Amino acid sequence: MSQEGLYEQLINKLVLSKLNDLDKNTFYIKETAIDKDEAARVLPQYLSDVIRVTMIKASLFSRLLTAMTTKRQYGYGKEAKQ
Repeated sequence: MSQEGLYEQLINKLVLSKLNDLDKNTFYIKETAIDKDEAARVLPQYLSDVIRVTMIKASLFSRLLTAMTTKRQYGYGKEAKQ
């Protein structure tokens, strides 16, 4: 049996702590044993998904702000520049 590295221990403790803080009536948490090879794929895939969704949301937010600013500049919004 191999020992966990320092970073693995820290990540495991942090994730476990955050999961324990969640309201069990609101969130469903499924625990499944996975082997080391699968673990090496699961976390990067999850992080990739989180980053992708965050970038999409940031892009949409940026577009919304641009549209709102443009409307105000050209007198289309309530707070149009005089």
